Amino acid sequence: MKLRLPLAASCILLAGCANYDFSRARLPSGEWDFGKLAADLKASGEDRLHDTIWIPLIWLNATTFRASPSTMPDGFTLQHVKSGGPIFCVGSAGEQVVDPAGASIERRDGEWYVWGLPFFRATEVVQTPHGERIVVDSRTLLLIDNSSKGYRQQKL
Repeated sequence: MKLRLPLAASCILLAGCANYDFSRARLPSGEWDFGKLAADLKASGEDRLHDTIWIPLIWLNATTFRASPSTMPDGFTLQHVKSGGPIFCVGSAGEQVVDPAGASIERRDGEWYVWGLPFFRATEVVQTPHGERIVVDSRTLLLIDNSSKGYRQQKL
């Protein structure tokens, strides 16, 4: 009985953890200002900027920005995960990799329902000398798979 209050307080503290307000790094168009994110990361002295809201087994909304790992080209990686329901049964995830100047290298986005059993979709966009390579994979009811791959020409 004596542990109820400290346990409840601990759960509330776990619900939010952040060292950065990502709304400050949005351009008026809604796109990310990667230059500002990179400058703020450097100024923070941290290895990553993050903002997480987590209510155990019910809700997760997490955004992180960090230098890309050594297995990726030099630059930065922005990740965002939003998931809800019991044990994260529905959600979306995205990752965007940019070079040190903020130009896009690649982007991955995905969404799922009921852990991806009835529906799952993943989109990958990679910058190439021929334009953007776009790969879309989707699955419905574990039976119907669809995959497409194509190139979108660079904007002149």
